[in-house]
Amino acid sequence: MHENEIAQQIVDAALRVHMALGPGLLESVYQAALEYELKKRRLRVSPQQAIASDLRVSSHRDWISRRPGSGEQSDRRNQVRGDHRAGA
Repeated sequence: MHENEIAQQIVDAALRVHMALGPGLLESVYQAALEYELKKRRLRVSPQQAIASDLRVSSHRDWISRRPGSGEQSDRRNQVRGDHRAGA
């Protein structure tokens, strides 16, 4: 099966689960239902796999400050616009 076909199967299964169950349930319920739907389609499923992360931040504040559009560049844009809140 080609990767586009696999992606289509995954999206179709996710939409089927969403339409059948609706909103408001625990994530684990949706996960189990999606796993069931994918296995019915003979797709291999490995739920909740760990992924490697190279963010190397010690807190969410470090991550936010490294995002594009934050920090020094953002301060410069605010100064150009005359926004006095930039230093606040």
